[in-house]
Amino acid sequence: MTEVARQTVDDTRAVFSGLANGAAHTVTVSATSEFGTSKTTDSVPAKPVKVASQDRYAQAVRDYFEARAALLKGTHTTAEKAAAASPHAAMFRDLLAGQAPDLILTREAHARHGRHFSQVEATLDDLLTGPGPDDTVVVRGRVAERTVLTDKDGDQEPEEGEVPGRFVFADGVLRMEADDAAVEVTMPTDEAAAQAATVAPPAEDSLADIVSPEDEGLPIELDADGMLVDDPAAAGPPLAYAAPNHSGTASWAKRHVSIGWDHSNDCANIVSKALHHGGKMKIRKGPSRNLKSWYRGKIFSKRVDSFT
Repeated sequence: MTEVARQTVDDTRAVFSGLANGAAHTVTVSATSEFGTSKTTDSVPAKPVKVASQDRYAQAVRDYFEARAALLKGTHTTAEKAAAASPHAAMFRDLLAGQAPDLILTREAHARHGRHFSQVEATLDDLLTGPGPDDTVVVRGRVAERTVLTDKDGDQEPEEGEVPGRFVFADGVLRMEADDAAVEVTMPTDEAAAQAATVAPPAEDSLADIVSPEDEGLPIELDADGMLVDDPAAAGPPLAYAAPNHSGTASWAKRHVSIGWDHSNDCANIVSKALHHGGKMKIRKGPSRNLKSWYRGKIFSKRVDSFT
């Protein structure tokens, strides 16, 4: 067996380029931590396969990013106009049309609050394009996103994020976008794995002793757009309230203590989920790093409603 490439990464993913299409390759993996290095594990043999016109698929994804950015910034006001700016419009027009209403509503909501997206960018790197199931083509890569909200006074709220993206084309048309890391997770189903699984204990019949009413915060005033009210005395639409249900929050948290993580550091995120799903706290729109927002509804098309 001949070693053709070697990498050391800080993630659970690595991209190897320059492999011979059609030749069987085996990946050998070991992990290193403060406790030492594990034994190696070998994958089953896999053969890289070249997809015809693979550059066209990657460019379609990049143009799709540009079209979404145009809708958020207001460069184009309809999905059809945003898609028409790309020679690959036919490859992503349908998916963009499905997302357009939410993107436009987000832009309009921020406009009502004197804010606009001054910058919306997304890049696609570390590409892998290959055949998928049922004659699909799958484009995988590292998606780095950056948005900047600018208010009427010129103050800016930058937001950055990076996810492993998966884009599935069927009959040459982009049909699905997903987090590649989430798609790749496969849970074992044998008896030993089931016995080793951690199961959350049932919630108590009464949770009144966990959070007393006097310890609860005051209701948070939100406007009709689900955004924080900067000046409660200002004239405007009726206010909504986002005070969480304390017993529901605690009950949801206890029942879902072993829920899967959405982010590499997930401690605040699980609290957000408990407040929203169990406490019925209303989701606010806005970038996750804006201290006035607990929940981020969407960055482009990705729903991460409980991100804190």
